[in-house]
This record gives sequence, C-alpha cells and structure tokens, in this order.
Amino acid sequence: MQWCIGSRRGRVIAAAGALTLIIVVNGIAGRVLAEPATADVPAVSTFAPADVLVSQVNEWLKQFEADLATPEEYAAKLTRVQRDAHSLAVVAAALILHDQPHELKASAGELLEGAQALAAATDYAAAKAANDRLRSPSAEKGEPLASITWDVQAAPIEPLMKQVTFIYNRLRRGVNGTRFEKQQAENARYAALLAVIGQVVSIDKTSLKEDSDAPKWRELCAAMRDEAGQVGAAVKSLDQAAAKSALERLDRSCTECHKIFRPDIQ
Repeated sequence: MQWCIGSRRGRVIAAAGALTLIIVVNGIAGRVLAEPATADVPAVSTFAPADVLVSQVNEWLKQFEADLATPEEYAAKLTRVQRDAHSLAVVAAALILHDQPHELKASAGELLEGAQALAAATDYAAAKAANDRLRSPSAEKGEPLASITWDVQAAPIEPLMKQVTFIYNRLRRGVNGTRFEKQQAENARYAALLAVIGQVVSIDKTSLKEDSDAPKWRELCAAMRDEAGQVGAAVKSLDQAAAKSALERLDRSCTECHKIFRPDIQ
C-alpha cells in the first residue's frame, strides 16, 4: 500500500500489519510507530496555541535573516541554524494540523519544506535559497497539506532533543526568575515549542530497545507535551506558582524518560 502524505515530495511507504512506517520527507527517513499512537492526540490548541507558534516562526525567520547575512556569519552560526530549522519544520507540521485559524495556514506546507531544505543545506548558497523560500513561499502549492497526520516525521529526533535541552534551560530561567511577567511572550513560545516536540517525537522509535517499550515511550512523550502545555497556560495567565509547578512535573517526566531510554544522558 502506498500513498502521499504531507508535501508533494513526501511519500509514506507502509506494509499492511507492519509495526513501523518508513517515512521519507524531503530526504529525511526514519522508523516511526505505525500503531494508532496519534489517535488520541488532543487538539493542538490545548498545548500550543496557534498565535504563539506563529510568533515563534516569526522569531526564527528574523534570526535566519541575521544568521545568513554573509557566508562567514552562516558558518559561525551553522549549528544554531540547523537546530532551529529542524524545530521550525515540526512547528510547521503543527500549524498544518492546528485546529485554530492562523495567518500561516495557507503557507504552512511551504514552510515545512523550506525548513527541511534549510536544515539539510550543506553550503551557503543552498541555505540562502532555502531561506528565500521561507520568506517568500511559492505560489505553486502542490497537493494540499491539510491531510497530513502526526505520523509524518518532519525532522529527526536527535536535533530536536538538543533543542529541548537548550529551550528547557531558557524556560526554567524565565519561569523561576524575577522577570517572569516581562518574559511572558518568550516563555510562552518556549513552552509551546517543547509541547510540540513532545508530540512529534512520540512516534519516533529511535530510542526504543524493544518494540514493547513503545507504550511507555508514548506515555512519557505525552506527559512532556501536556506538562509543557500546562506551563504555557500558566504563563499566559501570569501565574508564576502554577508555571513553576508544571515545570517541576515536566522535569520529573524528562528525568524518568532519560533513566529508561537514555541513561547515558542525565
């Protein structure tokens, strides 16, 4: 059985009854869970409001413009560019699947493909071309992207988890610090990003030793998603105590996940 999913360059190949899907989206291949793991995913708005995700996209687009100003600047900021481009891809997927209307709905598919191209760029010319595409989406939309599901692997897990570490540390300082109210917008973006990554990585089985580990993996990824969403909700209402409490729960879930699936990273 074969069908198209996501982008006009994306293709999913599945065997009936198989445990995994092999997904290729703009050259990114990965093994992901093919069980009905995403059937119970709550509405995206419950853990990552559309306006917050759009705000994060705009922040990245401004940062990419600065980081790609010259070949020298790009070389110096390559690690950040690639990390953020992978993250932009998963946020674009979340915006495609979002239940709330937002200004990027029509161009989210191009955003996904452009982010993947930027993450995969190996030289300045390719990176500039991908960035230009992000800033000026093509009028050629290809097949509609509204039909994709959470099973699409927008980015590999490794750079996403590196982003989690970076973003979590910033969110922890923002939630626990004295500038909680002033950093509301930034904290909201960080919480939403962590929530989306938690949902996206739940279908990736790279970290599993056995297929039987999948339910626990999904449980902990869902906890990351929901607890990050709770941090975001508390940030929105400027309830610092609730934000701290939710962040503590998120920290415990992440620690448990590392003990089980990545004991080498504590």
